[in-house]
Amino acid sequence: AWSFVPTLSLPIFDAGRNSANLDLAKVRKVSAVAAYEGTIQTAFREVADALSATDTLRREETA
Repeated sequence: AWSFVPTLSLPIFDAGRNSANLDLAKVRKVSAVAAYEGTIQTAFREVADALSATDTLRREETA
């Protein structure tokens, strides 16, 4: 007769490695979100500047 029993092996004591890895992942997430928000703000500023420049050019052409 054959028997198949799955086993689960988890370290009981990992010297805080899992906690440290979780903390590192959280810090990386915060950093990535901050970089993303900065990129979005830059994009909005560039679009606003381009629209302003276009408006200024149109006014100069009609003057």
